Amino acid sequence: MEMVEHRPASATELAQLSSVGARKLDAYGAHFLAVIRTLEAGRVETEVSPADDPRNL
Repeated sequence: MEMVEHRPASATELAQLSSVGARKLDAYGAHFLAVIRTLEAGRVETEVSPADDPRNL
């Protein structure tokens, strides 16, 4: 969940997450960063007005 909230863009930022230690960073860091970059490239920002929010029905 931390990766989703913080969206690290570098190994340094990834290492700051409490769930990522040195071993995970070495083993998976490059892969995670590549996935995050790919998802960010295709991400579209949208805004939902309060009237469109289904919780307000």
